[in-house]
Amino acid sequence: MKTKTKIRGGSQNGLDSGSFFRSARSLHADGFRWSIVVICLAAVLLAAWGAWFAFGRVSVYEKTDIARFAINRLPHPVEALIYGRVVWINLKLEQVVEEGEIIARLDAKPLKRQLEEESMRLAAFTSQANALREELAARKRALNHTNSAALAEIDEAKARLREAESVAQLAEKEAGRSSSLFARGVIFEAKKDEADTEAACKRAAVESLEFYTKKLHFKLNSEKNDRQAALNHVMSEISEIEGYIAASAGLIERLKYEIDQASIRAPITGRIGEVAQISIGKIVQKGARLATVIPYGTYKIIADFPPSAALGRIRSGQSAWFRLHGFPWAQYGAIAATVERTACEVRNGLVRVELSINDEQVSLIPVQHGLPGTIEIEVERISPAMLALRAAGRLFSRQDTSLPDTAMETRDAQ
Repeated sequence: MKTKTKIRGGSQNGLDSGSFFRSARSLHADGFRWSIVVICLAAVLLAAWGAWFAFGRVSVYEKTDIARFAINRLPHPVEALIYGRVVWINLKLEQVVEEGEIIARLDAKPLKRQLEEESMRLAAFTSQANALREELAARKRALNHTNSAALAEIDEAKARLREAESVAQLAEKEAGRSSSLFARGVIFEAKKDEADTEAACKRAAVESLEFYTKKLHFKLNSEKNDRQAALNHVMSEISEIEGYIAASAGLIERLKYEIDQASIRAPITGRIGEVAQISIGKIVQKGARLATVIPYGTYKIIADFPPSAALGRIRSGQSAWFRLHGFPWAQYGAIAATVERTACEVRNGLVRVELSINDEQVSLIPVQHGLPGTIEIEVERISPAMLALRAAGRLFSRQDTSLPDTAMETRDAQ
């Protein structure tokens, strides 16, 4: 029993040691060969990744959630152009309206009453102005007749003056001859005195006519000035009334315009896209928006980007994808678009970008004005290495901006 047991145990130990050595040699040979294969494969993959990292190209996108569909033509607001009370309204969402169609009316009765009163006032002013014009014409005719009569009287006085001057000259000559004859003793002194007296009378008559002619001239000028002053007064009254007439006519035109504006019309042909909560009997202020008319036309995409993302980066011709908020892109897909133009000015902290929808695509999305969504614009294609460098630059720039605050805190602590 003991001998058999020893022999079985020895043979078993011999078999186990031989198998172990053979297995160890096999494992050693197999492990070295596969390690080389793995190392070579890893080197190839690392080289390929390095080449892609240095020379590959990836797309860089700028994204914004502030985007929407819009009509190429601007929507037109429907506003109340005058203050008044709503007496009739016909405004419903999605209602189709034609340009010039009446869609609401305001109460114009006060304006019509004011128009009647102003029309009567204008008629009174016009009648008064016509009467003054007739008076002015009559005064001008009277002035012309008076001037003609005065000038005729002056001409008559001048003729009598010339006659008196001729007689005076003759009397002076006669007085001169009488003085010569008296000196020679041909006539008596009485005859000489009579001739001198006659000459003096004739000269006095000439002076009287001269004063009379001057008096006529003064009278003519005085009457002319008085009548001209009266004419000027009438003309000033006419000018004043004509000013009232012009003001009244302007007021009438304005009232007619406001009465016409009481009928609110559609500014363009299109659909009602927005309606204010207005009912009959409500008072609306001048300029209050009643509705908005969306015109017919082609659609575009309007997006607002931060200035750092848009200025210098987004340019015309770049490709974009528009995904609407209410339509999951996995089901409806995205709408391809192209950048048309980018604003150069910042408004409310954002830059406006307009994009056109590519015509060749077919989308299940019902395009409608105002639909919001998210848009992504491919701004450039660069290598991953460049992206890594940019990320590192941003990281270091953040650290640099934080250093002055740290240094300030250190100085404050000291």
